[in-house]
Amino acid sequence: MKTRARVLALATGGLLLAVCAHAAKEKRIVLRFTPKENVTANLPALGQATPAKAVEVMPLTDARALPDLSLIGENREHKTPRPVKATTPVADFAMMVLTKCLLEWGVRLGKGGLVLRGEITNLFVTEDQTYSTAVAIRFRLEDGDGKLVWEGMATGDAHQWGRSFKEENYVEQISDALKKTYANLVSASAFQEAWAGRAPAAGAPTLTAAELKAKVLEMMKAGVGVEVIVGYVKGVKLSKPLDADQIVEWKKAGIPEAVLNAAVSR
Repeated sequence: MKTRARVLALATGGLLLAVCAHAAKEKRIVLRFTPKENVTANLPALGQATPAKAVEVMPLTDARALPDLSLIGENREHKTPRPVKATTPVADFAMMVLTKCLLEWGVRLGKGGLVLRGEITNLFVTEDQTYSTAVAIRFRLEDGDGKLVWEGMATGDAHQWGRSFKEENYVEQISDALKKTYANLVSASAFQEAWAGRAPAAGAPTLTAAELKAKVLEMMKAGVGVEVIVGYVKGVKLSKPLDADQIVEWKKAGIPEAVLNAAVSR
């Protein structure tokens, strides 16, 4: 009898150890919007598009290429990475933040004007000594009849030091990166033109992403200033919006963020 009790105790203890070990490897967090600065601290440049037309924001979709869409980050300070997962859908949280930001920036939300759709292609926090977050969302702006008037990728990032494997650091990073993504979206000149109902400038050259990247790198090599390059990029029409992989390639090539933001808005 004592032997059976001892075996049962050992088995129970082993199970508890296994559960504790699993818990130590994985962190589940509650997503909350907690940016370092409030939404109105640094207002994006909205131009004259804000009062032009109301925008109906449709629910965002999560199109990240992940086996588990609850995954939002990873701690890589140890040999075995520790995953960080959200307790609620990422797309729902990103949608809530988008609506909050647009309202506080003075955007008129509602039916009867334009329709904004978004697809999350990247949202991930990497912790390795520091926290680094990258967000990319492909947006479509349609008129009331469903006709596409603008399409492009909006990106945002965040970086900070912080205590290891802490929930508050993960939620702050995601909050800051999302807020920056949405600010870049509404600040994009091509998006504002479509929002205000203005047709793009006639005669703008159409280039592929590879052609535009080559021209940007050529200008950088020649010592052309960033502002001049941004102006050039804004006057170009891309045959197809940059995807997430191309954005990473441009970043790795050393292309300045201001130029990259101009390109993703084309």
